[in-house]
Amino acid sequence: MAKTLKDIKEDYPELMEELKAEILNKEAKVSAAVLRERTRLREIDEVSEFFDSATISEAKYGKDQCSAQELIYRTQVYEAAAMRYTKLFTEAMDQTRSWIDHDTIVHRADKTQ
Repeated sequence: MAKTLKDIKEDYPELMEELKAEILNKEAKVSAAVLRERTRLREIDEVSEFFDSATISEAKYGKDQCSAQELIYRTQVYEAAAMRYTKLFTEAMDQTRSWIDHDTIVHRADKTQ
């Protein structure tokens, strides 16, 4: 029975080659994942001037991590929704003013009669 690594290499050369190939494959996958993560963080850094630090931190390390592209998309969706709600609020306020003005005119007309 083999007692040292040298013995195992000599006794099981095919198994050692298979093991070596598997280790190299895993190393390549880890390296690719590290490169993707570094690229994601670098791309977020490149657009960081347009966002506050809390938003950048959340995109990089938070629960809902995302790419720079996703960060920009989320921001655009949020801003579009904010603009819609602002428009609706403004329209509601204008309608309320219209009702107040109408009631004021009617109330004044009632007093003059």
